[in-house]
Amino acid sequence: MTDATPASPVPIGAVLADKYVVEQILGVGGMGVVVAARHRVLDQRVALKFLHGPALANPEIVQRFIREARAVVKLESQYVARVSDVGVLDTGSPFIVMELLSGRDLAQRLEAYPAEGPVPVAEAVDRILEALDALAEAHSHDIVHRDLKPANLFLAQRADGTVATKVLDFGISKVLAASDAPSDNLTRTMATLGTPLYMAPEQVRSSRSVDVRTDIWSIGVVMYELLAGRPPFDADSMGGVFAAIIETVPAPLASRRPDLPPGLEAVVLRCLEKDPQKRFSDVADLARALAPFGSGRAAACVARASAVLSRRDRRSGPEADSGASAPRGWAGAPSVSSSLGFSQPGGGAASSRSRGMIALAIVAGVIAVVGVAAVVIRGRATQASVQAAEPVSPGSVDAPAATPSPPEKTNTGGPTAVPPQIGVPPELASAAPSAAVVAAPPPRRPAASAHHAPPPPSATVAAPALPEDRL
Repeated sequence: MTDATPASPVPIGAVLADKYVVEQILGVGGMGVVVAARHRVLDQRVALKFLHGPALANPEIVQRFIREARAVVKLESQYVARVSDVGVLDTGSPFIVMELLSGRDLAQRLEAYPAEGPVPVAEAVDRILEALDALAEAHSHDIVHRDLKPANLFLAQRADGTVATKVLDFGISKVLAASDAPSDNLTRTMATLGTPLYMAPEQVRSSRSVDVRTDIWSIGVVMYELLAGRPPFDADSMGGVFAAIIETVPAPLASRRPDLPPGLEAVVLRCLEKDPQKRFSDVADLARALAPFGSGRAAACVARASAVLSRRDRRSGPEADSGASAPRGWAGAPSVSSSLGFSQPGGGAASSRSRGMIALAIVAGVIAVVGVAAVVIRGRATQASVQAAEPVSPGSVDAPAATPSPPEKTNTGGPTAVPPQIGVPPELASAAPSAAVVAAPPPRRPAASAHHAPPPPSATVAAPALPEDRL
C-alpha cells in the first residue's frame, strides 16, 4: 500500500471488504470522500463513497448516508448513478459502492461558460429532460431529492461517445411515505438542508414542508442558470440569497439570452413560482412542456416520466383500493384482468378487497339478469292470459294471433285445451282453465273421460276479472 491521502479515510491501495482495491481519490466534500476502486475478482472499476471527519460523530448524518443507499438502490432509471453495494469499514465508517462515471458535472460546464459560451438551448433542455426521467423514478417512490444543483447533475460519457445526465447525491433526500415518517427526526423543524442558491421558498422556511414541487423549483433554477450563465437569485450573503428567493422576481430570462425560443421562458418561470400550487404539478407535466424545445434525442424521457408516475398513481391513488388500474385520463372502465394483475401496496389486504368487489359485482349482475328475465316472462304470461280471456265470435275461425303459437287440436265436442304457460303466476294459473274455454255452436257431447270432463250444458263460463296491474 502507498501513503495515505490526508483527506481520505483510507489509503490508496487499501483493500476494502476483501474485494475493493482503492486506486484514486476522486473528490472530497464537507462530509464525504469519493474514491475510485477496482473489484479484485470481477476486475470492474467502481466508485466508493465514504463519510469522514466530524460527520462520523453525528448519528443523524450516518443514518442519512445509509438512507441514500436505500433510496438510490430502488431507482432503475438510466439517468441515476446506480448503487451496487454497501458496507462498513473496520473503523465503523459506512461506504457506498456506485458506478464509476467519466466526464464532468454541470457545475464545471458553467465554470467554462466564459470560454465555451452559453449552452445551446436544445442541449440544455435535453440535459434537463434526462434529469426529469431520474426524478420521476425517485418521486414514484415518494423520494424528494431536495439538493438538485449543477454539481449533482453529472454529464457522463458513455461507451458510444454520447453523453447522459446522471443525477447524484440523494444523501439528504426526504421520503414522503407515511411509513417512513420517523425519518423526519433526521431533519429538525428549523433545520435548513440543501444548497441556498437552489432552494425553494418553502424549503428556506422549513425543510419539513418540501414535496415534489420543491425539486421542480430547483430544476427551474438550474435551467435558468444553464441558459443565462448565472443563477436567478444571487446576493453577497446567505441571508440576502434567502430574501431574494422569498421576495424578488428574477430578471427576465430573455434579457440575458435573446435567442430563446418563444414560450421557453414561461416554462422556466412557472417552475420558479413562489407558490408551489402554481408550479407544474409533477415532473412529467414539466417534461411535456419542455419537450418541444429539445433536440428530440431525449423525447423518450417524456414518455418514461409519464409512465412511471402513472404507475405510481395507480398504486397509491384512491382507485387503488378498489382494484382499478386505468391510467389517468383513460375513459374506459378497467377490466377485471387488469385489476387483478396489478400489484398493490399491502399485498393480501388489497387483493382481498379486489376479490370482494369483483364477487359483489358478479352477484349484482346475476340478480339483474334474473330480475329482467322474470319481468319478461311475467309480461308474456299476462299477455297470453288476457288474449285467452277475450271471447271469439262464432264462426270466426281465422282470428289473427298476437304471437305465433303451435297448432291446437280442434275438439268439436268440447272446449279447446290450451297448453299450460311456463312461469305463469299462481293467481293466473288457477284461472287459466276457465279463461281458455272458447264459445262454439252446441256440440255433440262426447263420452266423458278421465282427462276431459265437459262442463254441464247449462254452465256459463265467464272470464275472470284481472287486476289492473296485470293489464
